Formats: sequence, structure tokens, C-alpha cells
Amino acid sequence: MDLTALASAAFLGGLLTGLAGWRAVARAQARGAEAVAGSQAVSAELEAVRRAEERHSLAVQAAGAGLFDWDLASGRVVYSPYWKAMLGLAEGDVGERIDDWFQRVHPDDFDWLAAGLAGYGEDALELEYRMRTGADEWRWMQCRARLVRGPSAQVARIVGWQFDIHQRKSAEVQLLHDAFHDMLTGLPNRGVFIDRLRKVLAHVQREPSRGFAVFLVDLDRFKAINDSVGRSAGDSMLVELAGRLKPLLQPTETLTRLGGQFAILVDEVLDEGDVTSVVRRVHQAFGRPCRMGDQDVFITATLGIALGAPGYADPEEVLRDAAIALARAKARGVGGHEVFDQAQNDRVADFLRLESQLRRALEAGAELELFYQPVVRLQDGRLAGFEALMRWRHPERGLVSPVEFIPLAEETGLIVPLGRFALEQACRQLAAWQREGLAAPDQFVSVNVSGRQLVAPGFMQSVREVLKSTGADPTRIKLEITESVIMDEPQRVNDLLHQLRQMNLRLAIDDFGTGYSSLSYLHAFPLDTLKIDRSFVIAMTGATETREIVRIIAELAHSLKLDVIAEGIETPDDLRALRALGCEYGQGYLFGRPAPAAAAGALLAQAADPAAAPWAELDPLRAAG
Repeated sequence: MDLTALASAAFLGGLLTGLAGWRAVARAQARGAEAVAGSQAVSAELEAVRRAEERHSLAVQAAGAGLFDWDLASGRVVYSPYWKAMLGLAEGDVGERIDDWFQRVHPDDFDWLAAGLAGYGEDALELEYRMRTGADEWRWMQCRARLVRGPSAQVARIVGWQFDIHQRKSAEVQLLHDAFHDMLTGLPNRGVFIDRLRKVLAHVQREPSRGFAVFLVDLDRFKAINDSVGRSAGDSMLVELAGRLKPLLQPTETLTRLGGQFAILVDEVLDEGDVTSVVRRVHQAFGRPCRMGDQDVFITATLGIALGAPGYADPEEVLRDAAIALARAKARGVGGHEVFDQAQNDRVADFLRLESQLRRALEAGAELELFYQPVVRLQDGRLAGFEALMRWRHPERGLVSPVEFIPLAEETGLIVPLGRFALEQACRQLAAWQREGLAAPDQFVSVNVSGRQLVAPGFMQSVREVLKSTGADPTRIKLEITESVIMDEPQRVNDLLHQLRQMNLRLAIDDFGTGYSSLSYLHAFPLDTLKIDRSFVIAMTGATETREIVRIIAELAHSLKLDVIAEGIETPDDLRALRALGCEYGQGYLFGRPAPAAAAGALLAQAADPAAAPWAELDPLRAAG
């Protein structure tokens, strides 16, 4: 039996005896005043009472209990010294009134305690409540009491003891809080969010005119920032942003964290202005930089919004549609927002159908083929090689744009087998051109490699198998990896790139300038080529600032001993400007659109003589000749 149980048993067996002992002391002292000094009988009685009281006091204190005895007829309450001490009160701080107890009870708990003590429904009572201590702090107490009845069976006294249970109650409160809140940010967790959304949906079923909305708030580039500055710093950013969002929301709006995203439930939306208000408040929270270590980091938010409708039956349906709207918003660019509508739902259905058809096309292989766009040496107009680009000849829809099916492949994971198909076909075609004597020794074929493909298990082995089975010269195969992919996991990608370099493959960083770059990493990658994104080339005309950006990128590449390819060359002015900036290579509609393998082979034969190339008459090239 533990100490508390032992003390409780001692109390149950001796509480009334002990309490009676207090009164016996008083009676004995009164008799002693009247008796002859030194009376042996009085001395023996006093000593017996003292010993009994001492034993009882030790047992009760060992159990951490403070005693009380409330005489209902007189209203007098006797509080033991330990009852007072556990509240940090001195002997004189508590009198003999019940108000000396009740006035220290928390207002929210008073009615509960008073009703329990006054109800007399049971002979044994057990109540929990908070009391104000002498240090003016609230602590949880537990009262266990028994009713003492007189000769007429009426309750004459309430006697019992009080325990300090603050530590246990604090642990219970914390456990309850943790069960319903996110451990990092302290926000209501997903379970709470779903429960509240379910209640809103039930309300909408009863009142179809009631509006609501769910906002998914995605932190743009959060993964790249998190990987760059460390996960703990990323967690600090989430906590800071949650702290900014909370005071900007209305009391009826629920904010939760869903991984690297936030979700907001607005349970009453009247019009478009309410939606705009929430969007504005979210962007206001993201308007200031977050301090991470010794630097300020700016982060934007993209929002996907699902507006309530009677057709929703499940909270997950609402979150799904908000996620669809978010994906569409991010496809249009970061920092914006999109509201889900039925047309989007139809597009999702089209997406699923297209995914199924793409899977079948990959299995059959007949509908997929590579087109080749020429890459030209800007100084002399010679054909340097081609970039291989995937095309899908759909049996019903005709030629499907890669803008439509490549993102689909990325999202579904089909990009991995699709990427292998592209690499194998490009290597096979290059080997064929070599055997036919069409491809010069220094001409290459570039193939795009997605981030998902690069980090997929077995990717290195599949590259080795393709090179071996096709017989292609790896020094004439250039793999293009986008800047954002490289910077998402720089250390891991760097290791993978070195493995590819050991196979004698050439490597290029694609779409440079559009992602999140770190120059401290860039010089360590085993790259051969840097490709300037077409958006910079197109914007150069009449824009001195953009031209200066292109010049800086070219100089950076040359300082790292990298060749430069400029994409999107469409006019002689573009060609002239890029040559002046020292770009070695270029591709774009000025030199030719992507074309099937047969047309590319014909171009190889024609371009063997630079003067016979279709672009040979361009003014900047003619001037160079």
C-alpha cells in the first residue's frame, strides 16, 4: 500500500477520533484550569490526547492532506495548520469562517464546489477546484469529505481533507491541449480543423444559403529555404508566421497547420469581399521578412480557396478542392490565389483520363516520339547539336503539348519511365546518326532530366543500361537539369551529378535565373553548360536592365569555365545582342522549331556545310563570316 493509501486508511479510521481530539484538548484544558494543579488524571488525559493527535497529524501530512471540520449549526470551520500551509498561508491568514475558504475559490469553480458541499446527495464527496494561494497564484485542489449526521439523521458537520493536485491537473491540461493542437505552432491540429469543418457542413445542409470557405496557404519555396538554412530554422519560420496570422484572423476563423502549409476555415462568407479580406490579411502576415540567423528571408504565400456549397458532404472533399485550386494558382506563378470552381473539377477529371491514356501510351511506346531543336554556335553559325523534346501523338487529340502532359507526368510519377524512354530514344538516334556519318564528332544531343527522375531509385543503373544497349558516345550526350531541382537538395544532387560525370556524360543547368540559386554551391557542381532561360532573352529587347542581367549570367558562367546556351532566340537583334555578350550557343525559332528525327537528320546533312545551313543568311552570322 502506498503512502497516500496508508494515510487515507488512517484518516478513515481515525479522522473523527482526531477531530474529536482537538475538541478534547480544549475540554481538558478547561477542566485543568479548574482542577488542582498537577492532577495526575488530567495530565494523563492530556498526554493521551496529544499522542493521538500527533499520530493522526503525521499520517495526514504524509498523505499531503489538510483537514477541515465545518460545524453547520454554528457556521464555524476548523482548518488544520497544513490546510493553510499548502496554500502558502500563515496561521493568522485564515479565520474560522467558511468564507475564508470560499473567497479563495476560482469564480469559475465556486458554484461547483458550493453545490457539491451543500447538496448532501451523498455521504462521501469528492470535488476538484482551483484556489488562490498566498502568492496570488491559482492551484488545483481536491476536496474529499464525509457528512456527519446527528441523532435526527440531519447533517451536523462536514469533515474532510484537501489535497494539492495541481501537478496532475496541469499534466492533464497539457495532454488535452497536445491532443488537439499542433506541437510546433500551438495551433488547432488537423483533427480539430476537420471536426469544425464537419459541423459547418452539417449547418449548411440545414441552411443552404449559409456560405463558408477553406483557404490553403502554401509557403512558396519553403522546401528550398528549409533545406538551405536548416530544419530548425524552418520550424522557427513556421512558428513566426503562425504568430503573425493568428491576430489577423477573426475569432470565428480557424487556423491550422498542415505540414508546410496553413489552412484557414471561415465559417461565414457573404460575398467576394469576405474572400478578398482573408487573402489580403494573409499577404499582410507575409509582408515582412523572417529573421533566420544573420539574414532576412522573404517568403511569399500562394492560396487555394474552396467556397462552401450544399453539395459538399465530407470535409476531405473541401480540402481536395482547395488543393486543386492551390495547384492551379501555383501553376500560374507564386504569390497569387485561385478559387476552385466546377470547371476546375472537370479539368481534374480530364487530368485523370489523360493520366490513364499516358500510361497506356508508355506501355505501347508507339504514340511517343522525340522532336529535335537545333542548337547553333553563335559565332560562326555551325550546328552544334540538338535538344531532344518529348512529343505525344494522341490518337484522338492529335499532337498534345508537353506543357499539358509533362506536369501531369511529374505529378503522377510517370516522369520516371517517360524520362528513361526519352534518354533511350535520344541515345539510339545519336548512335544511328553516327553510323550514317551525319553527326560530326563534336555535335551533341541534350536530354532533359527531371528532379523526380534524377533522385529515383535505380536511375544511375538505368543510365548505364541505356548507354550500353544503344552504343551511344556518352561524351556527346548532355543531360539538362533545371536550376530549381539542383538547389532543392544541393548536397544529394551534387553526389548524383558526380556519378553521372564518372560515366563521361556532359551536364547542363537549365532555366538558370528562374530558381533559387546559391553561388556557394554552384561552383562545386560538375557542370559543363549554363542555359539562360528564354524569358530573359525575350525581355532583352528595349530593356537595358534585362540585358545587363544576361551579361552578368554569361560572365558568371565563364568565370566558372562553363559554356553558355541562350534559349528563345527569335530575332536577328536577339542574335546580335547575345553574340556581343559572349554567349557561345543559342537555340530558338530563329534557327528552327523542334522537328521529328527525320527532319533533324536532313538538317544535319545540310548543315555539314555552314554556308548551306538554313540560318546562314542571317545578318549577324554573315557579318561574322
